[in-house]
Amino acid sequence: MVVYLQRIRSPNECPRAPEVYGLLGSSGCGKTTLLTSLTGFSSLDYGSIQIAVSSPSRVALMRQGVLLAEAPPEDLIKQYQATTLEDVFLQLCYVQNQATQDVTPTALGFMPQEIALFEEFTISETFAFFSKLYNIPRSSVEAVIKDLQLVLDLPPGNQLCSTLSGGQARRVSIAVTLLHSPDIIVLDEPTSGVDPLLAHYFWKYLNRLAHTDKRTIIITTHYIEEARQADMVALMRQGVLLAEAPPEDLIKQYQATTLEDVFLQLCYVQNQATQDVTPTAKVVFKHPYARKRQSLSAVWPHTKAILYKIITWARINFP
Repeated sequence: MVVYLQRIRSPNECPRAPEVYGLLGSSGCGKTTLLTSLTGFSSLDYGSIQIAVSSPSRVALMRQGVLLAEAPPEDLIKQYQATTLEDVFLQLCYVQNQATQDVTPTALGFMPQEIALFEEFTISETFAFFSKLYNIPRSSVEAVIKDLQLVLDLPPGNQLCSTLSGGQARRVSIAVTLLHSPDIIVLDEPTSGVDPLLAHYFWKYLNRLAHTDKRTIIITTHYIEEARQADMVALMRQGVLLAEAPPEDLIKQYQATTLEDVFLQLCYVQNQATQDVTPTAKVVFKHPYARKRQSLSAVWPHTKAILYKIITWARINFP
């Protein structure tokens, strides 16, 4: 899958954080490819991806799945002796290309489309594993889980993951993604197979995270109308970004009654278009982890989580 983005934002043009950003399109249009590239799970053939998410008090600068810096905007500008955040971002990009130090994207939470729960674990053991992986204190985890249980209607903690239905497994995966309270949340089709009423409450929860807890959320869905609850939507087809604007603005601009009508009009326009949308400039992609050093502080949470997984598996299978 090749994804061509017709609009590239600079740090000064990024969405005003907090924001719920809906990425819409049919299956196979490139949504998942874009998200996995955005989060660093897929390598680009060429080009680069940069993210800058800002709030009134702090800014998080992210590139190729790596959190480069997070601090109050004026502090960053002063620290790097720059005049704008864009200048700071450019300096950090140069540093990243040359750096070998650890740069772990701890502020990112990503839920892929595929369910990847360890089936022999209970839900509680799953949360315990990921809390060790994220290196979160138990008291903090318990508070987050209590909140998520109410919002997502999670099954009892002693239920095995192997006995969960598809919708239940997806809700547990969502909870795992939100467990470490990430600043940037990326969700790939989270409401697929979920009860409509529960999906409605989940969207209200996402808006609360964005507008009250100051998180930035990117969510994909092929349920076009549900994305009207997002602050900004992007309509995607055949690897091309067709339009990007607040949903009500798109509906007004195309004199439509629903987002689906807007999408249909854009599809007709795309089919009739003859302009070339292929990128002309190709910059070789450099993977950000290619020369990364692995210090003990970087690998210990992962090692601790794997040890917990092995011990728990042994306890279940060899009582």
